[in-house]
Amino acid sequence: MSTAGREYRALCDSGGVDLWQGATHAPPSAADLRLLSAAERVVMRRRSRTDGLRYAGAHIAVRRVLARYPGVAPAGIRFGTAPCPWCADPRHGRPVVEAPRTGLEFNLSHAGPHWALAVTCAAACRTTERAKPPFCGAGPARRQS
Repeated sequence: MSTAGREYRALCDSGGVDLWQGATHAPPSAADLRLLSAAERVVMRRRSRTDGLRYAGAHIAVRRVLARYPGVAPAGIRFGTAPCPWCADPRHGRPVVEAPRTGLEFNLSHAGPHWALAVTCAAACRTTERAKPPFCGAGPARRQS
């Protein structure tokens, strides 16, 4: 089994979470920008130059990190959107890895040039997903008491 395969298997078997962090201080190279999907490039262009480059840098890093687990090239990672767990609307669900099929779950957070990425296996996320309060973009926000 490859190193990537062992890392992936260990993560899934443990039910743990791998945490990654970094920062985008320099513009990504042209080659790195080609890793982004067309939709990601549109988002990048709609932002200010600084925020767009930070967005791109964080998303490129996500592809590089997630590609380690199945042992594929970062260009081989394709994202999609899962249906909202509360209303089943696919337009505002969380991002998921569509290809290659891995069972990986992830969450990206970024502020300024800094980003943090949490990665786990789908089986480890099922319990926490059900534990969230029932809120989605389908209706008004309600305060939970």
